[in-house]
Amino acid sequence: MRIIAEHAAGKVLRRDALQISAEAKQAKLLDPETVNATVGMFYHEDGCFHGFDTVREVIKNLNDDAYFSYSPSDGGSQ
Repeated sequence: MRIIAEHAAGKVLRRDALQISAEAKQAKLLDPETVNATVGMFYHEDGCFHGFDTVREVIKNLNDDAYFSYSPSDGGSQ
């Protein structure tokens, strides 16, 4: 069974989602016009939370093992 696409084989994850999110928050502090669209979500200019329909559908269809599993939680502080 193939888990990863051929074009992605051998690539190394350099940053996790929480680290990228932390970087986006810092960018927002430096420039309020920055839109944080990390991890499939963002706040619109009107101040309301928005999400991507595709991400919402995938999350809605996850089984319990996938939905409740823990992701790396260091946010890149290593």
